[in-house]
Amino acid sequence: MKAKVLRYTGLPLLLLVLALICPVQSAAQANPPLTALINGPIYDPAKNVYNGSFSVSDAQAPQYLIYTVEDADAGTVTIPDTQVNLGGFSSRSFQLDGARFKPEGKYLLKVKAVDWSGNLIPRVGDNFTQNTGDQYTLASKEFTHQPPAAANFDFKINAVNADYQADTLSIALSMPGGFQVLAYDGFIVDDTGQKVGVIAKELYQNPELVVPMPAAIDNAAEAHKYKVTLKLYTKDDQQAEQVYEVTLTPPPPPGLLQRIGTALGQTPWIALIIVVVISAVATSLVLFKKKQRRYLPDLRPPVTNTGVNYAAPRRGRLKVRIAQSPGSARGTEKMVTTFPCRIGRGDTCPIRIDDAQLSREHLEITLESGHFFVTDLSRNGTFIGGERLRQGTPTRISGAVSVRLADQTILELDTGD
Repeated sequence: MKAKVLRYTGLPLLLLVLALICPVQSAAQANPPLTALINGPIYDPAKNVYNGSFSVSDAQAPQYLIYTVEDADAGTVTIPDTQVNLGGFSSRSFQLDGARFKPEGKYLLKVKAVDWSGNLIPRVGDNFTQNTGDQYTLASKEFTHQPPAAANFDFKINAVNADYQADTLSIALSMPGGFQVLAYDGFIVDDTGQKVGVIAKELYQNPELVVPMPAAIDNAAEAHKYKVTLKLYTKDDQQAEQVYEVTLTPPPPPGLLQRIGTALGQTPWIALIIVVVISAVATSLVLFKKKQRRYLPDLRPPVTNTGVNYAAPRRGRLKVRIAQSPGSARGTEKMVTTFPCRIGRGDTCPIRIDDAQLSREHLEITLESGHFFVTDLSRNGTFIGGERLRQGTPTRISGAVSVRLADQTILELDTGD
């Protein structure tokens, strides 16, 4: 009897247990755990980027993926959570900016998935605890950032030539390709090691540099050896320095006739006075000879030698004060009544200023119809109110005016208006 009971009651229980177990196994087989794979990342040195792709076992399970890049040594986040929409595909490419990574740094790329309810999909099959914080990382990949070493910036000085007429030095360079040069500066020493000039920092424009000639080179009476040290700066903060040794020979001093011709060319009013004097003497000789020959006396009024230096009118006085200058002329004041008046570092200028950046004749002041004009004659410029004057073009001034010559000399001109 007991066997019959077991036979009739045990069989239904067994069938009930099997019915409960089979659906669970079928459901488990129908929804396998989600897995992910990281392909790459592969470094592209030409573009400084990493390329790769993410693959998942079921494209419909996640709503989107999230990847993060961490510094493997420091444990800090280099690239925060970034979403990747699969769009119904089981694989999607990604790209990492190489500029975010340090050379030789080790980094860890992690990928997670979010389901359609907005929850992170946990990884199964591994022993994770609730406190690890990493149970949702489906895949990870460690890589080392190894960009190619940057090329060293270098250049060559081919020649240094002196133009004693323009008071400039030209420096010819050979430049490497692939570098953007931003600026340059330097200095010059003579054969005794003494610094004789400074090459002020300027923006780089082309490999033929033209810089002002230092006064020590311009005034040298014989040939000397000089060392030109030049430093170039690139836009990516690289620097390179070269030293070039050159012998510069000044031109021979001009002869007497050449000096006279130069002086007359620089001061044409002297030549005009000489012409007037010669004309007056010639006229006097002609009149004297006519008297000797008993010709009738010449009743024309005698020729008067007036010259070109006229008496200054009431407003024809200009006060010039050297407010700032590297030389000893600083603070000097002069009342100018003879025009034109030239200012520069040349010995022939009525107002001479010892500043290596000035031209021999840097600025000319003229008086026309009771008005004063200034004209720039230089290479390094003349400035009023921060604006550079156009070379060779007269600019009218009135009242008290501050005029800057090159970088270091400032004049205060007062017309008295």
